[in-house]
Amino acid sequence: AIITGFTRGDPDAEYQAVDYDDLPLLGSEAAALFESFAEIPYRIVNTAAIARRFFAVQPDSFDQLVLITDFDLLGAPFGAFYQGVRNEVAGIGLGRFDFSFAYGSTGRLQGFLHMNYLNHWPVDPNGFSFLNVLGQEAEHEWGAYVRALLNGAESDLLLGRGLAHWSFFFDTDGSVMEGNG
Repeated sequence: AIITGFTRGDPDAEYQAVDYDDLPLLGSEAAALFESFAEIPYRIVNTAAIARRFFAVQPDSFDQLVLITDFDLLGAPFGAFYQGVRNEVAGIGLGRFDFSFAYGSTGRLQGFLHMNYLNHWPVDPNGFSFLNVLGQEAEHEWGAYVRALLNGAESDLLLGRGLAHWSFFFDTDGSVMEGNG
């Protein structure tokens, strides 16, 4: 399969195609874009290889990259996910880390959002939709990791699913990071 993409990272630049069909390898590292195994009914996406190919022809001027595939990953254990690449923010309940070099970035890239197949998402813009999930995945860069201090001890009672979303019982005024209103 040929995978192509385009970006408009620089508002004054022309659109430029990115061809992901023939990825360059870094040293002796073999990095496939997609792998499929008989035991696993879904494809594994190598986001670092995709990002390196993207940055081979684009400037390192992006905080997040978003991937939308042309195939459905319904068999996968996720609908979409955020993959943290770099975090230098303290005090949000998330440790500091920097894997930007592995993604071909010199330190600007913060995360990679894999949004699955666009047709995977319902069309209802007022309910659960692609835009809701995109907002939630982008928010994972900063949100829903904070612990509370209860009776002098750290508690994760504010957190819900995967300790990376707000608890259903936390009044978040309808945050895309879950919780309630």
